[in-house]
Amino acid sequence: SDLQQAIFEEILLEMASEKREIAGRVDSATAFIEDWVKTTYRFYDAKPYAFAYVYLSYPPVEPTDPSLVGVNSRIFMEGLESFSKSSGQPIEVSPATFSTFRAGLLGPPRDIHAGLLKGDAIDYADDVARAGCAILLPPGAA
Repeated sequence: SDLQQAIFEEILLEMASEKREIAGRVDSATAFIEDWVKTTYRFYDAKPYAFAYVYLSYPPVEPTDPSLVGVNSRIFMEGLESFSKSSGQPIEVSPATFSTFRAGLLGPPRDIHAGLLKGDAIDYADDVARAGCAILLPPGAA
């Protein structure tokens, strides 16, 4: 329905708006990943059902604007690339590696939503950010 479409796109754009600000307020790839995880988890904790509607179920609708498909993933990759260039340390992320990070990122909210993990998503942010850095960044990268 049009209402479902509008709600889906509003949630997607709200998260994208928050995520666009991250690269400008951090100074390293590690800090970028940490902030990305925390921003994602604060959003889940504040709006678990909205988050689940967009990110934890098969997309209930297709965005009317094709540029919205994968918008948060593009924002993430652009941010990571900016730190790769500015640090002089290349950060190469394959599609499979990024998919692994994304699955790990969504794991705690999904498991909290299903009743398998207790507490708030933000409680798991540090562990997930460390795992994300290990997955995405070359050894010794900052």
